Amino acid sequence: MSADERAARAYAALFRSFDSNRASFDDSSRQFRSRLIAQLEESHVRVTMALDKKNRPTDDVAQVFVGRSHAKTRFNYSQRIAEEIPSMGTLYSGLSGVAHGEHLHVSTSWATPDTYVRLIGIVAYRSIEAWSRSLHAWVDVTAAPFLNPNDVEDLIQSIPADLIAEFDAEAASAP
Repeated sequence: MSADERAARAYAALFRSFDSNRASFDDSSRQFRSRLIAQLEESHVRVTMALDKKNRPTDDVAQVFVGRSHAKTRFNYSQRIAEEIPSMGTLYSGLSGVAHGEHLHVSTSWATPDTYVRLIGIVAYRSIEAWSRSLHAWVDVTAAPFLNPNDVEDLIQSIPADLIAEFDAEAASAP
């Protein structure tokens, strides 16, 4: 990920936070947000506002453009995980559906609650592992193991074989 893309995502996340908490803003918070937008635009960062149903600009930021990179303030984590950690995409999406109580995921699942907890453990482990590799590569150092491999193997072996096979197939097909 380029520096511009990281900056665009950081600014987008900041504006998402501002826009999500606008009801608690006082005048100084509103002025700070406006000054920040102005300063960013002076630095050649483009901030675009969201449009309402009649195509009129709203007070919410929609996207932030830094160089050739851009980031939306509203994005789908499942899509971002699928793009950035392909081996986790389907699993994260399904777990997200369960975590948010989406009726289809919960009512059609054969898995027991303990299976979901184990899968969340695998998602967390693999995500942290990918993040750690990326961070260590970024600063050009070698990462030391941070989890006991026996604990990870015990976790994997406690998950039903068909789910592990699906998970391994997705991981093998990832770039």
